[in-house]
Amino acid sequence: MTESPLVTVVMPCFNAARTVRDAMAAARAQSYRPIEIIAVDDGSTDDTLALLRQAAGSDLQVIACAQNGGVAAARNRAIAAARGEFLAFLDADDTWAPDKLSRQMAIVAADARMVLIGCRAEVHYVDGTRAIVNRQRMPPQGAAAWLSMLHHSYLVPSMVIARTATARTIGGFDESLRSAEEDQDFFIRMALQGEVGFVDACLTAMHEQPASLSSRNRNREYETVLPMIERHCRLLGERLTPGQRRTILGARLTAIGRGVYPTLPRQGLALLAHAIAKGDAPLANLYYLLTASPWGRRLKARLRHSAGAETLART
Repeated sequence: MTESPLVTVVMPCFNAARTVRDAMAAARAQSYRPIEIIAVDDGSTDDTLALLRQAAGSDLQVIACAQNGGVAAARNRAIAAARGEFLAFLDADDTWAPDKLSRQMAIVAADARMVLIGCRAEVHYVDGTRAIVNRQRMPPQGAAAWLSMLHHSYLVPSMVIARTATARTIGGFDESLRSAEEDQDFFIRMALQGEVGFVDACLTAMHEQPASLSSRNRNREYETVLPMIERHCRLLGERLTPGQRRTILGARLTAIGRGVYPTLPRQGLALLAHAIAKGDAPLANLYYLLTASPWGRRLKARLRHSAGAETLART
């Protein structure tokens, strides 16, 4: 009987004392074996490192960083130390279904062309509500998954298993990216090396942390994510047609523009105007601007009031 390949669970941790025990328990509860867990404490100032050391066992290696180097650097420390053929990324504030690794490994380990595999995830909000992550977006799959990844973000690290050799070949995560865009960049570069698989099941739970890195940097995506996508489009050269490049950038401008508009209306307006100029959903974007802006809401209220007054006059 062929032994199953070793999976290294990569867990970067920074000030995660409230959540790291649940993440560790989820990793250890996996039905898949064999696994090893590498937890990297990225210079935490709370009790994270002490909790990790308390959880010590033959399956757990703890790496302590004296200073905070960012999540990309923390993951790279774990990738360098990994003995597993595959890497399963688990952020310290996320959890997994017990069969998550088993269901994904059954697919990715059987196909040498496949360099990574994802699944669906559900976010658990602090108010007790839940929602499927990126429900309306198409998950990236197949040999052309990198095109989908350029067009829109879907995967988050805790959804993904990746081949260790491929991750090392591409140089791991880009440590210069420190505003929560490093994972998208990593997945794009991985997908350019082979095929991407997907398990159409919700196997990851993301627990909302209002002060998380991604939450803090959401309003800066026009300075972080957009330049990263533009750089990939330039580097890919003739692998992208002018039409594909225009479609990708238009979709990103729309998504980022709508994301920042409520808090940075001038910046959001500029991004959405640029998206419209590239032909991305012009009518939908104009309608969004009409209904989302303060003056647009006032106009809608006035129109409703006028319509109501006219109806009343006719009765």
